Amino acid sequence: MEQNELPSKITALYCRTATPDPAAIEKQREELLLYAAEHGFENVQIFEDDGFSGLSDARPDFTRMNELIAARRVARVLTQKISRISRNIDASHGWRNNSGTANGLGALRVIAGIIATAQSCPATIAAGR
Repeated sequence: MEQNELPSKITALYCRTATPDPAAIEKQREELLLYAAEHGFENVQIFEDDGFSGLSDARPDFTRMNELIAARRVARVLTQKISRISRNIDASHGWRNNSGTANGLGALRVIAGIIATAQSCPATIAAGR
């Protein structure tokens, strides 16, 4: 890589459980990795908060992921359910609209059965590219 060349943006895979549950985190991780591979998403980075409530944003990997989003290093976020981002649906939508859009985040994709894209859901959930 050239000295002034920026690394490519990452695909962030976000997993969270409210109570420590290694099996549940592993299931989320496997589903997200499979989805990313099937859709050709490269430069995948996993963010996991096992045992952290979705009612608070004070989660180590959620914070780390948001820092990378703010630095415009994230192309998209994949998560199993919107509740992995926040247990408060309004907070989830606000996070996507305020943090993601303002920092060049291309998409938030929810992969629990239905893929959220700009064509299949309101822009408050995803702005697909």
